[in-house]
Amino acid sequence: MKNSVYISTGCFTGRVNGRDPHLLSRFHDKMICDGFELMIFEDLYADIENTVKEYRSLGIKIPVLHMNKNTGDFCSTPGDDNLIAALDIVKRDCEIALAVGATKCVFHPWGIPDSDKYPEMLYERMEILVEEGKKYGLTLLPENCVCTNSTPLKNLQNALTRYPFSVTADTRASAFHGETNETLDALLPDSVGHFHIIDYEGAPGDWTARKAIRQPGEGGIDWDAFFARLKKHSYNGTLTLESSNILPDTVDFATFNKSVEFIKKGLE
Repeated sequence: MKNSVYISTGCFTGRVNGRDPHLLSRFHDKMICDGFELMIFEDLYADIENTVKEYRSLGIKIPVLHMNKNTGDFCSTPGDDNLIAALDIVKRDCEIALAVGATKCVFHPWGIPDSDKYPEMLYERMEILVEEGKKYGLTLLPENCVCTNSTPLKNLQNALTRYPFSVTADTRASAFHGETNETLDALLPDSVGHFHIIDYEGAPGDWTARKAIRQPGEGGIDWDAFFARLKKHSYNGTLTLESSNILPDTVDFATFNKSVEFIKKGLE
C-alpha cells in the first residue's frame, strides 16, 4: 500500500501560540511527512494572501485543506441565511485551497448548538456544499464529526443513500461513538477519501475522556485491526495525523515524526 501521510497544521498551531501561521514556514522541513493539511482558522484570513505566498515560496506541499469549522455551525442551524453563510465559507476556502495547491477539502457538516438535530436538512446541505466544491475542481469531504442525536456513521450512511460522495473518517470521532470497526466496514473501500488519525482512550460517549489528545498508539484504539481493515479493502487514499501537541513558540516535530512513522509502519 502506498499512501501519503500528512500532518495537520492544527497539530502545532492553536491558542497557545496565537495560531501562528509562520510556524509551518519555520519547521516544515523538520517534519518527516508527505505534506500538510492546512487548518483554516478565522484569524488566518486577515493576511492569507501573504501567508500563501510564503508557503509557495518555500515549496511547502499542502495537498489537503481543512475548511473553517464554522461550516458545521451554519449547516446545523435552520434558515436560508445560515446556508448562505456556510456557502460563503466554502467559496472563500476553496479559493485558498486552489492557491496553496490542495485538491481535497475537509469540512464539518454539523456543529453547535444543534448538531444533527435536523438530519434531512443536513443531508441536503452536505450535497450543496460538495457540489459547490466541484465547481472549483475540488473534492469536498464531509467529516464524521461527533454528534448528539444519532451517530456520525448513521448520518453519513443516510446521506449516502441520497447521493454519492466521499468522506473524511476521523478515528477519534468514530471511537468516541464506539463505531470504529463499523465505520471502516461500512464505508470502505468506496466512500472514504481521507482519514484523520488520532487516538482515543475512554468509554464511548465519555466527553471528559474526549478532551485528552493522544498520539496514535497511546490510547485505546486497536490499530492492528484498523490497519488490517485498510489493507483488506486496499485503501490507497490519504491520511493526516491530527494528534496535537501545541507549544508556545516552537513545534514538537519529534513527536509528530514518531507518529507519522507509526502510521507508515501500520500501512506497510
